Amino acid sequence: LLRQACTAAPEAAAFASGGGGSGSAPGAAQRGRWQAAKDSACSDWWDFPAEVAGQLNAARAEGRVLVNVKVRNYDYEIDLQKMVQRNLRTGTERTVRIIDDM
Repeated sequence: LLRQACTAAPEAAAFASGGGGSGSAPGAAQRGRWQAAKDSACSDWWDFPAEVAGQLNAARAEGRVLVNVKVRNYDYEIDLQKMVQRNLRTGTERTVRIIDDM
């Protein structure tokens, strides 16, 4: 198992734990920009495609922890509790986060 995860930004931890600011109803879908770290230092991030972000938002609203997605012909499992994506072929894990654009 290759691990390239880093410490997620504080706002990512809040969203991972189901938080997201005051006024959020339990189970309410959070909208935002989902990103994955490009490297283990988390110095650079790339945005998930809008379709995948929609899948992740819906999964969070349903209370799911694991979500399987396909990005650029690669299959990933996203763990919404640990906030990591795992490449299902290589086992490489990278940190994911959600940025509140509201």
